[in-house]
Amino acid sequence: MDESEKIVGCTHFDCEDWEKRGTNNPPPCRVFVQPRTSNQPHSLECIMFRFFLTALTLFAISFSAQADWSVRPMPTEKSLRSVGFSDPLHGVAVGDDGTVIRTTTGGATWTLGRTDIGDHLTAVDVKSGTTWHAVSSIGTYFGTTIGGWVWNRHFVDHTSSLTDVFFVNDTVGIAVGTNHQLDSGRIHRTTDGGKTWSRIPNPANGIINHTLYAVHFYNELRGVAVGGEETAWSTGKGVVLTTTDGGQSWKHALTTEELITLTDVRHLASNVILAVGTVPALATGIAYQSFDGGQTWSTYPHVLQTVNAMSMRDLWNGYIVGHQVKEQGGKIVFVQTVAQTADGGRTWTAVDERVDGPPLTSVAVAGEYVHAVGITGYALRGEADCSLPIFTRNLDEERNLVVGSKTMLRVSTRGGDDDRYQWRKNGVIIPGATDSILVFWPVRSVDAGTYDVVVTNDCGFVTSVACTVTVVDGGVLVADRRIIEFGIIEPGTVRDTTLVNFLRNEGTADVVLRQVRPTSSPAVSVVSDVAGVTIRPGQSLNVTLRFAPVETADLWSALVFDTDSDIDPVVHVTGTAVSEGDGAITTPYRAIDFGQVPILETTDSSVVGLVRNTSNEPLEIQAIWVVGDDQAVFHVDGYPELPFTLAAGAELNLSVSASPHDGRIQRAILTIISEDNTVSLPVVAVSSQDDGRDIVNFGTVGVGTSRDTTIEVYHIVDGGMWVNSVDLAAGPYTVVETTPTLPAILDGYEPLRITVRYAPTASGSSAAAMRVAWLMNDFPFYVERVVLRGEAPPVTSTDEDPATTYRIAPQPASDDVAVTLPGLHGVIDVQVVNITGQLVARSSHSLGADARFVLNTANLLSGSYSIQIRTADGTVRSVPLHVRR
Repeated sequence: MDESEKIVGCTHFDCEDWEKRGTNNPPPCRVFVQPRTSNQPHSLECIMFRFFLTALTLFAISFSAQADWSVRPMPTEKSLRSVGFSDPLHGVAVGDDGTVIRTTTGGATWTLGRTDIGDHLTAVDVKSGTTWHAVSSIGTYFGTTIGGWVWNRHFVDHTSSLTDVFFVNDTVGIAVGTNHQLDSGRIHRTTDGGKTWSRIPNPANGIINHTLYAVHFYNELRGVAVGGEETAWSTGKGVVLTTTDGGQSWKHALTTEELITLTDVRHLASNVILAVGTVPALATGIAYQSFDGGQTWSTYPHVLQTVNAMSMRDLWNGYIVGHQVKEQGGKIVFVQTVAQTADGGRTWTAVDERVDGPPLTSVAVAGEYVHAVGITGYALRGEADCSLPIFTRNLDEERNLVVGSKTMLRVSTRGGDDDRYQWRKNGVIIPGATDSILVFWPVRSVDAGTYDVVVTNDCGFVTSVACTVTVVDGGVLVADRRIIEFGIIEPGTVRDTTLVNFLRNEGTADVVLRQVRPTSSPAVSVVSDVAGVTIRPGQSLNVTLRFAPVETADLWSALVFDTDSDIDPVVHVTGTAVSEGDGAITTPYRAIDFGQVPILETTDSSVVGLVRNTSNEPLEIQAIWVVGDDQAVFHVDGYPELPFTLAAGAELNLSVSASPHDGRIQRAILTIISEDNTVSLPVVAVSSQDDGRDIVNFGTVGVGTSRDTTIEVYHIVDGGMWVNSVDLAAGPYTVVETTPTLPAILDGYEPLRITVRYAPTASGSSAAAMRVAWLMNDFPFYVERVVLRGEAPPVTSTDEDPATTYRIAPQPASDDVAVTLPGLHGVIDVQVVNITGQLVARSSHSLGADARFVLNTANLLSGSYSIQIRTADGTVRSVPLHVRR
């Protein structure tokens, strides 16, 4: 390092400041450089220490360095401040005096780039092998699209020292830093690729004197910036800012209670944020984590007192670099450390430690390696804990699709955004099929085949279960929505809703709507007389529903439209009965309906004129919050700090967002409380990856018999969540057991297995609604809603024993099985369903005088099945089948 420079913030290499502060309070090492004034002489100890530091560049004294970590030769002795990789091979590091080095070999070798830039570069954002963005300590921006051979230099703000930069796309970028004269954090934004920059208001300025050290975005809209309080000689409090509009405006989300300078941050998912930083010497390091976009925070301890940088491979796995302060032989030593997390930041384990090694200032994980750089060109490379993608939801082995219907195949993996998908049909790549879902709309006969998906990350690839898709011809009735929201009404009142063209036959044959079966709530009914209606291909049907609650409650039901086709539509119905009374604050909306939204992403909606003050006097808005079953999915923003005054006649516009965790129905209540009255609005959404797996079909089960099915549900939140009970109304469906026994705490992806028994006591079809609430701090975080279905065939006589109405051999079967059905004759339709109610085989047979037919079972896997036999008059018999391989 040039002796005319002074490191601000990394004082154990700035001897004068270090002597003033003492060894018990080291500052953070996320640094920028300022000129050293002539009246700051170097002490002898400082000169000797710098000489010692240079020697350590090549010979670090190992404390417990692991064998898979090694010091890498670098083409510079200049201090490196930031490193980034666009892929496992291409990386860039920048540092003092405009130093730029690059690698195209995954960090095995590095080459020196341009060194005539001059400005001290503090951060680099590497977007590709040739497109890089960098900022400097004197407020300048540098950009290149040709691998650093030519840089475009533009002033951002000559009064700012910039510490980090992030570009959300080719043109829009955010740079953060500080103005030391004003002790204020600075935010700058460009919309033309870095040519011009605008200063964005920082809501924390004027509240806390601070520097912003890091910025990161999850997508083009949602971002986070962190920093720390500027104090005389000690660590102050941390600062977190969040944005949901691409950095055009920011919210002061947090000032920490603890003393910590937040030095790095990652926006890991739509509402998951992880921040780390520096604490006072000998204190316990802290990681901050939020699962709701920065509204609430959890803290987790770790071993590092100083954290200079962080790099996360995905939602769970990542690395931090910094140092530990330890006592050794009666002396305080600094142990330069690389630490790793495999659980999203809850716990950290040191994977490389070096006593008094040069400070590591930045880290990047890419492919099989972790790369760390630091002072005087020091660099380490270690083997990353590289995990292949993990399926949390795989394909079924068989699926039956009806011509003309809309359906999808879907997988889920734990790797998040870093996982890449490629679907195949019969082993051949499907062009453009690179999402976690494969949609068929409409289903065609040519869609039959065997499908799988190859999921790749930087560590390798895994292949899903192969799913054999069979396409059957026939009619299929499709509802134009998955949820119907009645809104808020007074208990004891009635609200009718007519759904125009609600049901449409998208198949190739007629569909008869036999009946509509509501579940759970008697408050929901069908007004239209639709039983027995025939809907021809291409035709639609209007349906009128009634919501008539008698008491205060949040109500959920489901409507099962029972048809004579293979697929019956199921629609969720929700509403809230509550007495809010009249008041001056009113809303023109019945509900906020997002429709379909992508999973693990955030969909933002600006609601204009959500409420209005209809009085002639200003009214105070005291609270705005989201409550209810899926309160963790929905977030509200865009309002002044509470409480605030809404002028007479004024309207309040709000920004509401939906961030579904998985594919299902989402619902919560947005509540606005004023000094005069309360206004509530339901907020609903359906994940675009909702493929109807909230419906469990028990198939056909004879009266007096039963069938058990195990249903697995899980949450994806990092950490434990409570489940107290499973809500299931009395009827033919009962919960036999749960694993684990409830109440229980389950970690993310740990399944709750619910065994449900269907034991019909009368013939006919039935449906029930099951509800499982995941709780955090005794409040619902989100809720699983599952519709249970089954059918009991009619019994021919009251004194007939169902067990004697058939014969089947051999049992268990292998390749063929003979079934005898005394008393039956003529043509029969035979369907084989598995234990989840899915159709796996179908055939027709003509019964002779012996009432016997042979069923080929060679293509069935080992397991239990039900053979459902339907005669021409509609009579259905169910015969159990067991297959053993």
